[in-house]
Amino acid sequence: GQEIVLEGFVYKSEFFTENEFLVSRMLVTCCAADATLIGMVAESAMTKNFADNDWVRVKGVTKIGVTKNPMTGEEGPKLILQVKEIEKIEPMETPYVYFSY
Repeated sequence: GQEIVLEGFVYKSEFFTENEFLVSRMLVTCCAADATLIGMVAESAMTKNFADNDWVRVKGVTKIGVTKNPMTGEEGPKLILQVKEIEKIEPMETPYVYFSY
């Protein structure tokens, strides 16, 4: 039930519903060669208006949904951002977020 704002690029997956996408960034722990996709699933009827790699600013409220693990078929909880506002933005200077141990 927390309101948050995220900025990132759109990533759609066959494992999401037609109204879901990932608000994404690339996580780097060492160097760009080890970058991996991270993000939060967002849910909106406006998803179809945005393409993969469009940069967006999303404002919404968190909720718990249910997802099916594509590898095991088991269902479990997932955190979803229920979108209230979404706008296309210019790409950030870097798509990366950095994490170190």
